[in-house]
Amino acid sequence: MDKFGDKELLNLYVNTLDEVDSMNYRNKVYYSILYLWLKNKLNNKNIEDYFLKNKIKTIAVYGAGNLGELLYDELKNSNKVYTKYLIDQGNVNKKNYQIPIIKLEQLSNMEEVDCIVVTPIYAYDQIKENLSKLGLNKIMCIDDIVTEIYYE
Repeated sequence: MDKFGDKELLNLYVNTLDEVDSMNYRNKVYYSILYLWLKNKLNNKNIEDYFLKNKIKTIAVYGAGNLGELLYDELKNSNKVYTKYLIDQGNVNKKNYQIPIIKLEQLSNMEEVDCIVVTPIYAYDQIKENLSKLGLNKIMCIDDIVTEIYYE
């Protein structure tokens, strides 16, 4: 007798396909945003100017993954737009950042910012909902910012 029955094998197969599809989607979305971000940089369009145009001088970055790190790196030497802290639910390599890294539960103890920029774009809706439950409504997705800069 097989270790798995036919039904268990089918479920395993379907779950694996779902996971692969999810990762493919996430990779396509990241590729698209990074492409536009690089095109913006090549055309001397940057995120700092976008924030200043929209009267945003202080931000918090939600997410310490690749996009969060890129956003932090782009703004860390700015003397006009300040990244006050980073919000992340995982374990973050703190050597990459010279700002506080907090959990969502610690947000109420932090200085208010003009905007929270969400970088895990695949989970933006859920993150925005969680932040809204805390009474925060100045929330933007990095995808929307980069895309808007590109089409300006």
